[in-house]
Amino acid sequence: MDQSEILRFEQKFRRLSLSEALRLGATMRPQCKGELFTDRGSCALGAIYEAVFGYCADSPAVLIAKFVRQYPELDNSWCDMRERNVRFLISEIYTRNDSGQTREEIADWLESIGY
Repeated sequence: MDQSEILRFEQKFRRLSLSEALRLGATMRPQCKGELFTDRGSCALGAIYEAVFGYCADSPAVLIAKFVRQYPELDNSWCDMRERNVRFLISEIYTRNDSGQTREEIADWLESIGY
């Protein structure tokens, strides 16, 4: 049974948190910057998408829609004492990735704010 089959089995019983999905996705390919996916790697967001949905060749808008369906509580979530929505969280993950944080550091941050 490969990693994607295990993930699909686990998802039937329990949804991964964002930090768990990022940690799992980070084991799949090296980290890249500036794009969700490259031929060889994925950014932090790409790693989350890949862990939750498998490799996605969809447009960013489709990926965000899938993300919101999987994590509907993010639409009206609270982070860092200010109201944030899913677009803020996605932007923050993307910015942290491209500013040089590792995906593990970003997963630690997500876990620290309850995701």
